[in-house]
Amino acid sequence: MLWIAPSEKDAASTSLEKRLWDAADQFRANSGLKAQEYSGYETPKFFTRDVSREKDETNKPIAVVGVHPDTLEVIVEFESISEAYKAGYQNVSTIIANKSDRQISHGLRWFKKSSFDRKDVSPLKASNRGNPKTIVCLDTGEEFNSISIAEQTLRSRGIKISGSHISSVCK
Repeated sequence: MLWIAPSEKDAASTSLEKRLWDAADQFRANSGLKAQEYSGYETPKFFTRDVSREKDETNKPIAVVGVHPDTLEVIVEFESISEAYKAGYQNVSTIIANKSDRQISHGLRWFKKSSFDRKDVSPLKASNRGNPKTIVCLDTGEEFNSISIAEQTLRSRGIKISGSHISSVCK
């Protein structure tokens, strides 16, 4: 394949190129730097997008659902993991990617919306963390049988907290 350069530049390209060179000249004149000093800076490069290629679909947002662990009723839905995080739900990406033994965050089980089927949900695995320890809330003096129970109780009262941050209000 041969490429032949256009015989003349279009007016828009010429105008943009002139404005860019003028801006560079103005920077050099007003920066107070010597030629040896500003030559070390890297100038930004502008890239054009190749529209002939197909759009990359691999990095689309992943819609997620948070379901009640016992009834599997959908409690919350988000169009992306980042929306769930902004709403206060941490560790969702770790749970749906099965990158740890964690199965519940904020009292909910999390699944990709596209693959969630109530009839095909595996039961919760037994925890490898041993016996849950009793938690005592420093503010109220209440005792909870586990971090997850403390989390659920405090969240039901409108306190935004996660199991991983429970130590901020309980000991």
